[in-house]
Amino acid sequence: MLNTMLEMTESEFFTRGGLLDKLMGTVFDASILVNADGILLHIANNTDMLQNHPEDQYIGKHVLSLNPYADLVMDTLKTHKGHWGVTEMVQGRQCLINTFPVFNDGNFLGLLSFILYSSLASLNKVIAQLGDALSAEDNERVYATIARAGNDLTFDDYIGTSAQIIRVIEQCSRAAKTHLPILIAGESGTGKEILASAIHSVGVEHTWKPFIKINCSAIPKELMESELFGYEKGAFTGASSLKKGKFELAAGGSVLLDEIGDMDVALQSKLLRVLEEKEFERVGGTKMLPMTARIISSTNSDLRQKIDIGAFRSDLYYRLNAIEIKVPPLRDHIEDIPALIQHLASQDKLDISLDDEAMKVLMNYSWPGNVRELRNIINRLGLFCTGSIATAADVRLHIGDILLSGLNSIPKNIGQDNPERDLLVEALTSTGYNIPATAEKLGVCRATIYNMMNRHGVKKQKKVYK
Repeated sequence: MLNTMLEMTESEFFTRGGLLDKLMGTVFDASILVNADGILLHIANNTDMLQNHPEDQYIGKHVLSLNPYADLVMDTLKTHKGHWGVTEMVQGRQCLINTFPVFNDGNFLGLLSFILYSSLASLNKVIAQLGDALSAEDNERVYATIARAGNDLTFDDYIGTSAQIIRVIEQCSRAAKTHLPILIAGESGTGKEILASAIHSVGVEHTWKPFIKINCSAIPKELMESELFGYEKGAFTGASSLKKGKFELAAGGSVLLDEIGDMDVALQSKLLRVLEEKEFERVGGTKMLPMTARIISSTNSDLRQKIDIGAFRSDLYYRLNAIEIKVPPLRDHIEDIPALIQHLASQDKLDISLDDEAMKVLMNYSWPGNVRELRNIINRLGLFCTGSIATAADVRLHIGDILLSGLNSIPKNIGQDNPERDLLVEALTSTGYNIPATAEKLGVCRATIYNMMNRHGVKKQKKVYK
């Protein structure tokens, strides 16, 4: 059927009133049309998103001028056979590439090549609707596709040119080439998940291997074991059929154990055994299964402190941090803020401009919520300052008077004691040391409050509700 659709003369591609370009430019992130000699005949009007050059620059040139496309396209030109669903790195981004040979009366005319990257997540909705129509084998492949779709982040998605960020990316790039367990430590909102996804993307190279995330603080400890290891039919009440766990489904890929510091101590010992023996068994099972997924862990907690109080196993810690990556908080690389703002505004399609004073306020703020908090502020400014230039007053309004009066109104390094600690203590006192209420008052998550308390030596007190 596809070949029938593509059986048309070369001239017909250009006599459709722009329909071809509309199709190629809206359905796919990038697309090209190449003749049998490898000469570029047509490039969709959005393909420059991947090349950073005007598409007209390539028309009439050989396809090898577009290096990222060359391998698959050259193979199709040589064999007249297409490729479907091949993942390749294009301009530092994991992409799904398809090439289709074009024939007319049995004569090979050339090929169409389509690329997807930003639309990968939309595969979830399509595939999820297939439901029971899939066989067990197909369903496992579908799961791998869903687990991979939308998680194609690379190191180019981790924005920053400061020395701290360059060092982190270099460390992650080297770590990605190994299969050792990796521990990514850093405050909430610093982009640990982006780095984990990038490590996976680089590590698995060109294959559709799943990247599965598990939030250890969000799943009840009673369910976590079966989530990780799966269970056999009849293993417990309600286990009416076999279920594969995340370790099994992630075979050959990666598992991100997010907030590993919150994992139940009893389960930690079982995870340790898996790391040591590289095998596991389903709950209620007797057969040992190989552990082929890479383990990446992340935490915003001080695991050494948790070890001291008996909340985390020291032997597991040393297994998980075969390679440890420490991610700096935003306040330690504020020179990256302008680039981050530009990236976030572009990513969220925001029409936003800031004057010098507004930028100065943002550069002097301590960012307890890190890049996640910055994104929230930029979105607020984009919503309420569309079409106008955001001022320092706008920034103060949307960050919040409480935070700014305690932080940004005080110049740095002029002998002030500790404005951030003072602000934290004031907020904790006003809420009777109610952590959720304090987090809401300061506009950050609870983990950030705990991190601030640890950083400034503020001890948790008994809640005093007013």
